[in-house]
Amino acid sequence: MLDRKPRLLRPLLAQALPPARPRRVDPAERLGISVRSLHDAADFQRAMQAVCAAVAAGEIAPREAGRIARQVRARMRALRRLARVQRRLGRLCARLRAVSMDIPRGRAYASFLRTDGS
Repeated sequence: MLDRKPRLLRPLLAQALPPARPRRVDPAERLGISVRSLHDAADFQRAMQAVCAAVAAGEIAPREAGRIARQVRARMRALRRLARVQRRLGRLCARLRAVSMDIPRGRAYASFLRTDGS
């Protein structure tokens, strides 16, 4: 009978098992820190100061502070990588602009493309 009506087991399981835990709230959210809004060194410093103060006050556990620190570090590394790529792209675009100025245009350009000598 239970294999056909598993809903009959729910009251029994509710007594035997502990209640379902509520959804875990991100410790950064509890402190009011939005990791996505961190953009420069001052933002990162303020966030980490808030984390250290929260640990000292006992608002969050050291383990939660470590989790936030890893999130902040990952964000910082991603922004550094993005800045590096943007610099490289800027240099490449400048190089391409310089090369494109050296290429002749018009009829001279057509003769420049021909390699057979005509």
